[in-house]
Amino acid sequence: MIIDNIECLDRYVGTNPLFQVVIDYLASTDLATLPTGVHEIQGHDVYVNIQEMQPRSREVARWESHREMIDIQLLLSGEEEQGWLPLSAVPAVEFDQQNDIAFYDEYEQHHPVPVEPIYFQLNAGQMAIYFPSDVHKPAICKNALRKAIFKVRA
Repeated sequence: MIIDNIECLDRYVGTNPLFQVVIDYLASTDLATLPTGVHEIQGHDVYVNIQEMQPRSREVARWESHREMIDIQLLLSGEEEQGWLPLSAVPAVEFDQQNDIAFYDEYEQHHPVPVEPIYFQLNAGQMAIYFPSDVHKPAICKNALRKAIFKVRA
């Protein structure tokens, strides 16, 4: 997991060269004008999902992970809390291959040392990058928010 400002995404291109596609897209696109929904950038390898979320608590938000795609979650407006756990801290669950997602509604810790979830705040312009080794709980918010979730092939 990486937490940073979106202006710093270029620092992480060495992690995945497709991050450059996201940087180029951001330079040529005003995300504020995009309607909600999925927008293709580079086929199935890079796309963005613009979402508007209503308030929800930690209890309602769901833990999730992905195998094929990396999430670059960029907050566009509002304030958002997100949670993080290493994949090794949760039990194996059924994985939805078609949608590249697993949900951990009630995770049991099986790590030798108990792993407590880490919760943190994102403000507009900040991003959290989640890799296949990360479990995350996004979109915990007290007020409505708007965000862009870039999906990048791992």
